[in-house]
Amino acid sequence: MDMLRSQFNVIFVSYFLLLFMLVIFCPYYVNYIILWVLIGTVYLFFVKLLPTSWLYSRLEKINTMHLIIVLIVLSIILRLVFLPQKPLLSTDLEHAYVARSQNMLNGMVPYRDFAVNKPPLFANMLYFMGLSFGAGQIQFRIFFVVIDAFISVVIYYIGLNIWDKKAGLVAGLAYVFCPIALVEIGYSGHYDSVPTLFVLLSILFLLKKKPVESGIFLGIASALKIYSIILLPFYLVWLGTWKERRNYAIAYLIPLILSVIPILILYPRGLLDYLTYQTVNWEPWGMITGTIVKMFGASIFGLKITMLILVVFAVIILSMLYLTWVKKKQPFETWFTLIILSLIFALVILVLYQISSYLNLVLLSVIVIVSIVLIALAYSPIKRFLDNKIPHGKQDLLVVSLFATMFLIISSPQFHPWYLIWMVPFVLLLQTKEVKWFFLTLFVYLAMSEYLGNPSFFNAFMYP
Repeated sequence: MDMLRSQFNVIFVSYFLLLFMLVIFCPYYVNYIILWVLIGTVYLFFVKLLPTSWLYSRLEKINTMHLIIVLIVLSIILRLVFLPQKPLLSTDLEHAYVARSQNMLNGMVPYRDFAVNKPPLFANMLYFMGLSFGAGQIQFRIFFVVIDAFISVVIYYIGLNIWDKKAGLVAGLAYVFCPIALVEIGYSGHYDSVPTLFVLLSILFLLKKKPVESGIFLGIASALKIYSIILLPFYLVWLGTWKERRNYAIAYLIPLILSVIPILILYPRGLLDYLTYQTVNWEPWGMITGTIVKMFGASIFGLKITMLILVVFAVIILSMLYLTWVKKKQPFETWFTLIILSLIFALVILVLYQISSYLNLVLLSVIVIVSIVLIALAYSPIKRFLDNKIPHGKQDLLVVSLFATMFLIISSPQFHPWYLIWMVPFVLLLQTKEVKWFFLTLFVYLAMSEYLGNPSFFNAFMYP
């Protein structure tokens, strides 16, 4: 035990030294990339040794209220360390958030007077943020940092609800120090912490058997960022009765409907413009496939390499499933079926992305209607499957959330490192060490993939 604590102390000091260097060298592209790899690697050992550390031992002994305060304050401090640095890795904060907020404060209507590539509630949020404390990068970054701090608290309560205090505290602390959150929220100022917080609140209320409140929170998350809509069918599946599923679906729709009313009044075509953006003109930027395309070009050879990587990734996923469920003698076949369904669901979304530029909305509507009819015809066997085959345990909800989000990210036409914020809480809550270690290692690569596929990365090495 003393040896493990000594190792943690070395890792702890190394981690903070690297963070300090990151703050200093972030303006220099190559140094940032190298430091990111080192920080990600050190963080893997940090998470592994955390349960045996003095940090965990001390926090475990304090009462719940003091623990929550420590998680929030520590999280805010670590993220605000980056506040003096101007975000250079992404221009979203300046152009996508602050500028749009200022436009609305000046009386301009989103979607009509300037482009918005996010749902209407996102625009509403920016407007009220600017109205409340001004449209500025510093104010917005502080707001997103504070929201992100509460994620660690919700993670703690989810772990406490599924397992015990130790699981919740370790996962919450791991998120406090998570480099992806530190860089993408604290430094770059992305707003992904906001929808992620509402997704986690949705899970927490599902665990507490409150489907209506859970549905409302998931609806708010989807109204802020559309990715979380993929979780809806899986949460409906997880619920035990059809009454709960109906109430959940209705509650989910309420914030979505309320969020679009203002834009429908001000500019009726606004919602259509946003949906059009979500279905056309997407390019393979930054994801794994995009990196391969940049390396080999859009050739048959490049496509074969891409498919090879996806096959290898699928084999790794199956190996993880074995380690997680077969090794523990849990129902592998049922979960394998559900995960395959999630993959099909994600691929359908990808296909719609690809064909929507060639089909008009009328034909797409016909396709949707026909799909609904086919589902209706298959209602009875689907109902029997949902009622009798799907596990409804608390841990199952966590696993479904992880895999649904992962498959969406894999099949999405675009990938950016801050998308990993959606998955990080689920991974940190996993109790199977082999799977957690695999995912955290994968995150180090995925967080790098956008930059590895960027020609300026190689130019920086050639011409520093």
